[in-house]
Amino acid sequence: MNDDPVGEAVADLYALDRGEFVAARDQLAAELRRSGDRAGAAAVKKLGHPTVAAWAVNQLVRAHPETARRIADLGVRLRDAQAALDVGALKALRPQRDVLLAEAVHAAATVAAVRGQPLGVAADQVRATLVAALADPAAADAVASGLLVRALSYAGFGEVQLDDAVAALPTPARSRPATRTSRPVAASATATTAGPEPATDEVREHAARQRRADQRVGEAESTLREAERRAAAAAADLAQAQDRHAAAVRRTAQIRAQVSVAEQDERDAAELAAASAAEAEQSRAAVAEASAEWTRARTERDALG
Repeated sequence: MNDDPVGEAVADLYALDRGEFVAARDQLAAELRRSGDRAGAAAVKKLGHPTVAAWAVNQLVRAHPETARRIADLGVRLRDAQAALDVGALKALRPQRDVLLAEAVHAAATVAAVRGQPLGVAADQVRATLVAALADPAAADAVASGLLVRALSYAGFGEVQLDDAVAALPTPARSRPATRTSRPVAASATATTAGPEPATDEVREHAARQRRADQRVGEAESTLREAERRAAAAAADLAQAQDRHAAAVRRTAQIRAQVSVAEQDERDAAELAAASAAEAEQSRAAVAEASAEWTRARTERDALG
């Protein structure tokens, strides 16, 4: 048996869909009241309904615990660099911070959308909450608890205001001082320690199913991101291949144009050569005719003696 079944049941409440929270909270409070734990029932009844942004962050840390760990680790490094006034380290960590925040907000939006709760403008509050977790260790613990009731914000200095930001878990019944009761002590103790556990089974079972669903969402999102990465790489390869093909087409066109010019030059040269050959032949014929005429004239002259 869990040491604090009521606390576990309360944690499970914040894993439910927002639309299920109030009814499940009131049911848990009623069961605690019937079991004799009036203080626990009153504490549960006061639990705040999480805002959309707070609910999304709660589901993020459940569906993507590795993202929550990365936020916590990076927050420590950022705060250490800030405390040491290490400008170089802060500058180097800034890109990691921006990428992590973008990934975390995207993951929260995906989980919320799958659960039927689009974030809309609450996405900005999700980011602000994660920024606060990076800046303040107490805010980081609040985010990691998965029990946020409202979004957090960081002013850029000082501590993050956490009043009424996290659900207050009821004190376990056995750790509270005993109160006067008309019931026998043994019966009262039995009702207080053992009674709440059956009362929370339905909520716990539903939350367990929800956690498994969140895990499937996280796995599906990881698969989707890998597919998107591969698709982006393939698209880049395709674009590069298309650029190479276009360049080859341009080079081929240039070469073909050059070949066409060369072929025309060849034809022009051939025509010129043919014309020159004809002209040379005519010149040779004229020379032969002139030579024959010269021979005849000389012969006639010599005959006149």
